[in-house]
Amino acid sequence: MTMVWILAGIVLAAAGAIAAILLGVRRRISALARDLNAVAIAASEAHRDMVAQNGLDRNIDGLRARLAALGPARIENDELWFGAYRINGDDRVVDEIKTQYGGAVTIFMRDVRVATNVQKPDGTRAVGTRLAPGPIHDAVLGMGKTYRGEAEILGEPYFAIYEPVIANHETIAIIFVGVRKLDLPEGTVTGDPRSMACIRADLDSLRKVLAEQVRTAGEAIALRQLSEDTRRALDAERVTRAHQQAHAIAALGTGLERLAGGDLLFRLDEKLAAEYEKLRTDFNGAIRQLHDAMAMIARNADAVRSGAQEITAASDDLARRTEQQAATLEQTAAALEQITATVRRTAAGTGEARKLVGDARSETDHSGEIVQRAVAAMSAIEASSRQIGQ
Repeated sequence: MTMVWILAGIVLAAAGAIAAILLGVRRRISALARDLNAVAIAASEAHRDMVAQNGLDRNIDGLRARLAALGPARIENDELWFGAYRINGDDRVVDEIKTQYGGAVTIFMRDVRVATNVQKPDGTRAVGTRLAPGPIHDAVLGMGKTYRGEAEILGEPYFAIYEPVIANHETIAIIFVGVRKLDLPEGTVTGDPRSMACIRADLDSLRKVLAEQVRTAGEAIALRQLSEDTRRALDAERVTRAHQQAHAIAALGTGLERLAGGDLLFRLDEKLAAEYEKLRTDFNGAIRQLHDAMAMIARNADAVRSGAQEITAASDDLARRTEQQAATLEQTAAALEQITATVRRTAAGTGEARKLVGDARSETDHSGEIVQRAVAAMSAIEASSRQIGQ
């Protein structure tokens, strides 16, 4: 009987030990199962995130292409425009993207939602609300970089992409696409417990695969984001260069138009982009030299005009003097004619006087003969008288 109780005690002790061992094994299996389940859930969530990101890439590509087709972005009169299309108050673009691809779509002017299909709790569109301060705000508006990841929008969690729209080296707008995490299917994991070695092997294998998938997915997302940032930066640089070129051409056109109108005081005062600044300085230098040359020509023209006026005055004075001299010469000629006539008359009178003198001389000679004869006669008479008197 004693042996029976001893054997019974041994059996009970063995059973308790076996039960304890089995309980420990069960606990270990449960812990491994929980770990395996957690890893599987993490893998499921990573896969879900990857699917969400791929869908968001499609959405952001569609939204970007739709806006690019409208024209370059600008802010005018505190409104956001793409080409001739005003975004403020017009939700057609965001609704088109949602209809085509699904998900939430928003267009920000700086940090203010101006077109969106995101709804507030009262069911109205969240137009006029602002992007909350934080990492997203700092990355997109502060540094001009794309944000990809989780975001809380009006209190709800989203997978989202925020991409800046850059013009003239400034983020003037943001385009957003997102999908609510609640709208994505959750993964489930089921499995049959097996041996410890198999569970450990499966767990290690799953962890390695998951780590590789996460690393690959992260690298792919980072590479795509880098590619998008580079492409956007190049596009922004191209748009900026085109804007700078158009601005330089417009400025030079205005300057040439003013120059054609005779405005030599016009200058291009507003600085142009670095690669066009030399054109501005050369234009200002050329128009300055032209102004100086025209000023010198004007001064020389004034001097020539003054000299011409002096020459004209001298010519007028010479003409007056010539006229006076001509009148004097005419008077002198008339006087000479009168003198000539007088001389001629005098010469004629001299001839007559000479003739008269000749005649008078002849008569004088004849009278002298008569006088001599008279004297002789008187002498004869005197002699006769004397004789008679004697």
